[in-house]
Formats: sequence, C-alpha cells, structure tokens
Amino acid sequence: MPASTRTRHGKAVAALKGCDSRLAQVIDWVGPYRPIRQADGFTALVRAIVSQQVSKYAAEAILKRLHGLFPAGQPEAEALLALPKRKLIAAGLSRRKVEYLRDLAGHVADRRLDLGRLARLSDEAVI
Repeated sequence: MPASTRTRHGKAVAALKGCDSRLAQVIDWVGPYRPIRQADGFTALVRAIVSQQVSKYAAEAILKRLHGLFPAGQPEAEALLALPKRKLIAAGLSRRKVEYLRDLAGHVADRRLDLGRLARLSDEAVI
C-alpha cells in the first residue's frame, strides 16, 4: 500500500474510532478493515459492472459462470471481445451489461484505457 494511501487509511480509522465508541471497540478487537485489492484492474472493473444492481449471490453466480468461459479462469480483454454475445448472456449477463463489458474490453485492448496508470491518479481524475 503506498504511503499516501496508508496515511489516508490511518486517518479514516482514527476518525471512525473517534465518532463511535462502540465502533472503536470493534476496531480495537478485530483490527481495522484491510481491503483486498484485485490483482488485475480489468477483473476488478468486470466484477464492478457485473455486480451492479444485483444481489451479492446473483453476482457471484454470474461471475463464476463468466470466469468459466476463459481458459485461465479470469477475464481478459481480448478474450472477452472474442466471445459471442450469446455466451455472455447465457452466463447470466443482461444485454446492457454485455455492452458495458465489451466497451470496457475494447478500451483496454486498444489501450485507450491504461489501467496501470489509474493507480497513480487521484480519485477525481479516475472518475
């Protein structure tokens, strides 16, 4: 975790502990939340799109089927573009989410979107 992120994380934990004594006790007991970062930005964005406006359980089921469509078990931009839309829909994706995923994959595949660069940008710049 970069130093600036650690600093912000520490400030956020301190603020939460200062706002609520019961929450402070829980944080002291279990430790502060440590988010698990996705190893791959593309996979994280795919997960975000798939998970929008569906239950956690539905998203997990769809993601499991979606990941099963890829030889490595994880979506890759070029491979996603090569899949027929019907296979993506059969995995449980709406037609609209298929459009979003294919658009994302196209931007990543042709390098209009450099996912590696996003980590170096502010939240505002990424948005």
